[in-house]
Amino acid sequence: MNLEQRLAHHARMAEAYRDAYLRQGVQDGEAFAETWKFAADGVYVSPYFTGDQVFPFSEFPTDT
Repeated sequence: MNLEQRLAHHARMAEAYRDAYLRQGVQDGEAFAETWKFAADGVYVSPYFTGDQVFPFSEFPTDT
């Protein structure tokens, strides 16, 4: 994936996330994961939710 493709991909991911929350669809069980594609070695980091912990996506259940 070249830089232009990566930027477009991340824009689509951000828009899907935003749109799901604007519709409050996530509260109703809506998933936006179809739009989200992660690298095999991707990680989740959120100082707000997890402090300084880093979680590999491979450790998350597939239905979240």
